Amino acid sequence: MRLFLKTLLVLTFFSIMGGQSMAESGADNVFIKIEFSVKSSQKTDFMGIMSTLNSGMKTEPGFILAMVYVDVEDSEKITLIEKWETRKHHEDHYQEIVKNGSWQGILEMLTTEPEMRYVGEIQVH
Repeated sequence: MRLFLKTLLVLTFFSIMGGQSMAESGADNVFIKIEFSVKSSQKTDFMGIMSTLNSGMKTEPGFILAMVYVDVEDSEKITLIEKWETRKHHEDHYQEIVKNGSWQGILEMLTTEPEMRYVGEIQVH
């Protein structure tokens, strides 16, 4: 069942992106996938932050899009996928939120360290 849900998540993500190949969407575009385990007492505040990512980050250099998914079997497991023009744009953004304390505020809402990794886009027909 989990494999099916993960596959559905990936297919939904890429269908939202219009099925563009990396060449069509910008060969340098990069996706960062972050998996969070949120404290139950912090879920409302955490989801409030997640719900404003696109509007709140639209002026960030290189930011394109953020999508948030909630695990249907464990609503305290949240997956964030962000699309950036380049990896450097994301790295600069990450360094800034670490520096200004925003990232620490997120970490305090979690039960464990988030899992972060850069992922590539594939063309889906």
